[in-house]
Amino acid sequence: MSSTLYQAYRRQVLALANTLVIRMDAIAIIMNRYVEAHGYTVDWSNRATWRYYMNLAGQYHALDRAQLKVINGGGQGYLKIKIAGSTGPVDVDFTTSLIGGVMGDTSIAGEYQWGSTYYNDLVRRYPDYETLILGILYPVPLSVSTTAPDGAILYCGGYYRSIVNDALGKRVVYTTPDADTALIEPNETQLIPALQQYIDGYLVRWNNPDYAITDDLYIASLLGVLYLQIPLTVMNIRLQSCHTPQVHSYHIREHLESHGRLAVHLPALPLAQTLWLYRNIRYIETNVGKQSTFDALVDNLATPAGVPLSGYSLHHLLDDIKTDLTPTAVGVREVINFRQPGTGRGVVDVDILLHKEIPVARDNYRDLAIVGQEIDNDIVPANTNVLPTKII
Repeated sequence: MSSTLYQAYRRQVLALANTLVIRMDAIAIIMNRYVEAHGYTVDWSNRATWRYYMNLAGQYHALDRAQLKVINGGGQGYLKIKIAGSTGPVDVDFTTSLIGGVMGDTSIAGEYQWGSTYYNDLVRRYPDYETLILGILYPVPLSVSTTAPDGAILYCGGYYRSIVNDALGKRVVYTTPDADTALIEPNETQLIPALQQYIDGYLVRWNNPDYAITDDLYIASLLGVLYLQIPLTVMNIRLQSCHTPQVHSYHIREHLESHGRLAVHLPALPLAQTLWLYRNIRYIETNVGKQSTFDALVDNLATPAGVPLSGYSLHHLLDDIKTDLTPTAVGVREVINFRQPGTGRGVVDVDILLHKEIPVARDNYRDLAIVGQEIDNDIVPANTNVLPTKII
């Protein structure tokens, strides 16, 4: 196991844990009391107007606007960022309409994504508004956050919670607008449900709302301990998914690297072929050399990945047999799965085949003339016109 790769995987897990958004109505109630303490009215019957849910949706509450006016020294009371203008950098309001929607610039959202330099600078400038910043970058609709149960995962690693009602019935699904930048891989369909199950169990076991009446830090400590467990829980869920279709790419890489150092080929393989190789590598090693094993590799790896394969068999070349009554050994290319246009000649001299094998393995360059003569001595007098080889 590479220590560097493990540290990179660990940082990715921590990043995933940091993006997790859990719905907790108790936090919204505490924020409402804070809002009332500053002289603002709270509509307790309409959660869509509560500061907590508005911030999750990337919306500014009236208290946010008032406080940001003071922080910015006047103005309209928004978070401010700098973007390129016609005459140089200009300050603009950081809102969901700036980075999303029909008129928004999605490249700004990419620059300010969680963990980036611009994101960290913005949080350092507005340390009390990270929830609002995350809500602007990854907005959770009010229709989702206000109706979800306590402990529900609203956002995690690029995936948003939504409710669908189709032929399969009404159910919760998690979708992402950009799978390439998401911190959860497309085949990890079990991760969020398993993480949700752990969170639900934790809250059932440890959450006692009565304690919050007398201990004002109870909710903060409850969630603090929960979030401390999230990275380890994610790692454990992924460990449990080893040797299943939901396995994480880190475990695939480490497994294949321990079997012939095959991890170097993973960037060239699509997901389906990677999972097939991961699932069958031990069977392939056990049955190496069999025609059935080779056929399985061709059908499940080469052909779906668009890799054309041809093999060579040795034939008798009879063009000069009238002169000395002795045929010449040549290699004839035969298509294994499909032919690639422009592949050149179909008949190759044995010496050319031997020279092509030089970079394949160490010492292949030794005694080529002797090896070529031995092949001729074996092939020329053979009583068959076709002899298969293992050259692919």
